[in-house]
Amino acid sequence: MTKTALSWATLIVFGGILVSCDNNNVGQQMDDTDKAKSVEEKSKSAIEPGSKLPSNALDFRITGRALTLENGMVKFAWPGVYIEAAFTGNTLGVVFGEDSQMGFNPGDNSVSYFDVNIDGQFHSTLIQPQSEIWIKNIPDHGQAQHHIKITKRNEAPTVINNFKGFIPAPGKSVTIPQTERDKSFVFIGDSYTAGYGLESDTRECTPEKVVATTNSTQTFAALTAKHFNANYQQVAYSGRGLARNFGGAGGPTMSALYDKVFPWERSPRVENAEAADVVVIGLGINDFSTPISAQESWTEAGLEDAYRERYHALLDWVQQYYEKPSAVVLSATWLGRDTAFAGLVQHVVEQRQAKGESNIVYWFYEGLDNEGCDWHPSAADHRMLATKLTELLRTRISVN
Repeated sequence: MTKTALSWATLIVFGGILVSCDNNNVGQQMDDTDKAKSVEEKSKSAIEPGSKLPSNALDFRITGRALTLENGMVKFAWPGVYIEAAFTGNTLGVVFGEDSQMGFNPGDNSVSYFDVNIDGQFHSTLIQPQSEIWIKNIPDHGQAQHHIKITKRNEAPTVINNFKGFIPAPGKSVTIPQTERDKSFVFIGDSYTAGYGLESDTRECTPEKVVATTNSTQTFAALTAKHFNANYQQVAYSGRGLARNFGGAGGPTMSALYDKVFPWERSPRVENAEAADVVVIGLGINDFSTPISAQESWTEAGLEDAYRERYHALLDWVQQYYEKPSAVVLSATWLGRDTAFAGLVQHVVEQRQAKGESNIVYWFYEGLDNEGCDWHPSAADHRMLATKLTELLRTRISVN
């Protein structure tokens, strides 16, 4: 379903201004009549600083890497984190706190986009919400209770998002959703996993267009999890490799980030082990897609050795932290030039299987049109990858 095909108002909140969600008119300010239709962001929150939210405001479920404070507020930064609640009534308040900067230059990746789904249907997109927002005129469709899901759809690794809770309309309720998904998937990767620019209609994109067209909810990760009715986490960071970042760029590699609550080196580590049925790893494209430059200290052999070593360290951690999942899928693809990438991944799989780790699986994929931003997989590519990954996983786990 396209976002503009809905029978009810589809709006975007951006800095207190509502804009149309029609892809042909994104950024066009709406008139005063339209601004009150479906979503409203208060210029002054009804919840004054220091005051308490209603007791049931904290009745929600969050999935993904997050830190919960004593007051119930949750902090998160990875893409794909989603928040769910059940509620009654045709109006619901959503309360975000101000974003927290991580102490370094935010650059172009400091704006967070959130997709709002109600009763399984796309409703609106919130851009950098940092206050109280009221979602209005929710059609009941004869339902006594609704379900809301708010998903961080893009990467904004330089900020931490702060979510405070939901506010029901007077006389209505907000509760934790009763429907539990009995499977859990984790996807660890780079821009392919994050959904970089997948909704773009051109390969040439400005930084702003990359942010606006990245959509974690339409990635192969989200679509595969949906097929299995599974909860999922996306631990993904564009441009990062296991041993070497894209083009030899500086900054931490995913080896320093995959076990962190937030995507930066000084972040606390995730602590309590959690069970996962499936872990899918897609790392190595950035290590090997560009030639080693004269300014880098790497040699081809040294990079390959470091990549193998760090992949084994990652797998050791995955097997322990996620309690030996039914399947740990290591993916690889062709990079447009001859590299050691796919062979290295396959060799790592063979080494682990030789040690008796039968849950380690190799997955090579190809056939992408790469029509997303900067030659990244398109929405069609992600649907194709989800189909292929689902076929692979059906031999390992059951479908509800």
